Amino acid sequence: MRKLTATLGVTIVAGTTWAQHSEDFEAGYASSALGEILNGQNDYYLPVDGSDSALVFTYDGNALGLPANPTGGKIFVGATGQGNAVFVRSQKDVPYPSGTVRVALDICSAYLGQLPAAQNTGSFSTQTFPGDQTYIHLARWTDINTAETWNADMVWFDAAGAQLTEVIPVPEFQNLLNNNWYRWTGTFNLDTNQVLELTITDLTTGASATYEPPDRYLFGGDAGGAPPPDGFRFFVGANAVPGNTLGFDNLVIEAVDDGCAADLDNDGDADSDDFFAYLDAFAGDNLPVCDIDNDGDCDSDDFFGYLDLFAQGC
Repeated sequence: MRKLTATLGVTIVAGTTWAQHSEDFEAGYASSALGEILNGQNDYYLPVDGSDSALVFTYDGNALGLPANPTGGKIFVGATGQGNAVFVRSQKDVPYPSGTVRVALDICSAYLGQLPAAQNTGSFSTQTFPGDQTYIHLARWTDINTAETWNADMVWFDAAGAQLTEVIPVPEFQNLLNNNWYRWTGTFNLDTNQVLELTITDLTTGASATYEPPDRYLFGGDAGGAPPPDGFRFFVGANAVPGNTLGFDNLVIEAVDDGCAADLDNDGDADSDDFFAYLDAFAGDNLPVCDIDNDGDCDSDDFFGYLDLFAQGC
């Protein structure tokens, strides 16, 4: 058990010190007021043939007319969808940590077309797509007849693995202002496949709201089993009319220190619910939940390793 304990220690440290991936577009990107093509810069690429690329803009004089981000900076990524089923897609492949992961980015919406607008405005998603570990921040117009405000909605999965598109039942996630920057954050656990928390913050006023969704998951539902994400995608546009516009900035993907390795249901303690959840995972050979020592299988070392963690509590 001394060897197992040492392995666990290395794993926990590695999980909490994984270097975050961040994109603020301030250095190493070609940009202009009219916008420079993002795909082809710094490993961004076109994931679907027939799509347009997002563009890299300077805030100063940008052709989208978006305001400066209150957090500062001179450069952002954005696009206006051209309609006719020609969508904007820009993707980048990056590694993700294990365990709990936080994804956050700044987003700003506008409409530059003739009314009525069309759904959806655009989105940010973790990849592989479509399917494995799908998790989508979906921007949708509150009313396509006015296109004056938008809702910060979600695409995710229920416990059985059925995909759902839902309006978040918290007022602060709805009727968001055009031409105003918000920080949109999602936290999920790649070991349990569960979506843990969403936060929206108005970067002008500083007002913030958080929602903890019950029984919402990444691709695969509560059974999990899908490969972890290996990238992310910016998406803008609509099937019908042109004009849907989004700006993106200050993306961060980072590991979150759970603080308690035995807390499988992420409720802040290690109790009988966690213990029986581990027994179920162990009996079902449910990787990676039951693989405590990260050697690719579930055996007695993992079982006794979890007992050690459980005894430590939270």
